[in-house]
Amino acid sequence: MILFGANSSTNVCRKKKHSTTVFSMSQSKASQFFKQVLSQQLSEMKNAGTYKKERIITTPQESAIRVSIKDGTVLNFCANNYLGLSNHPELVKAANETLKTHGFGMSSVRFICGTQDIHKTLEKKLTDFHRTEDTILYPSCFDANGLLCSFFFALWVTFLVAWL
Repeated sequence: MILFGANSSTNVCRKKKHSTTVFSMSQSKASQFFKQVLSQQLSEMKNAGTYKKERIITTPQESAIRVSIKDGTVLNFCANNYLGLSNHPELVKAANETLKTHGFGMSSVRFICGTQDIHKTLEKKLTDFHRTEDTILYPSCFDANGLLCSFFFALWVTFLVAWL
């Protein structure tokens, strides 16, 4: 393990203690060292072909898009636009109408801000359609995974307590 400490009054010195290398150096030397490490890691990623440049998309999400670094169109296999609805005229119109009545969204998660009426309406329609007891919408898989992780952790703790 390497620990870094910045101190304006000391130069680089190394101390070995419990197989941990401790560096104490001035902030400017620490900054230079950090930049050097990052530069080396970026070079390694570029050489390995794992470095990813940001692609600036200049058109709506579709199966073929335009990007700022290339003339013509490129095929877009990485969007979550499986059904091709991101730029569908009816959805764009509905989104514009909803912007007028509800603004640009909750600005936070429902746990903090609450739930808007339009979300409850959609959840009710989905519940009726799927004939389930209830439905909770999550805006991303990250949020849904948070719920699942919490559920499985609680299940694990319950099992552990019962086992002990």
